[in-house]
Amino acid sequence: MKHPARKETITVLVDGRTKAKLRRLAGDSYRTLSGYVRHLILAHIREAEALRGPIPVEEPLCPGPGRGTIKGI
Repeated sequence: MKHPARKETITVLVDGRTKAKLRRLAGDSYRTLSGYVRHLILAHIREAEALRGPIPVEEPLCPGPGRGTIKGI
């Protein structure tokens, strides 16, 4: 069983201009870049759940041909 406080890592590839803009937005909100991206992800999840209800974690996270569920969540 995973420790509940353990953070997982997600790697996102973006171009330099997008990263610079994200850094600027993060600084404007007094967050680190990582903290700002985490905030964006959580805000998007809250918005999606408000529109369609709770999102079960058992569903495939990346649906599509040749993609299955991500294990260990």
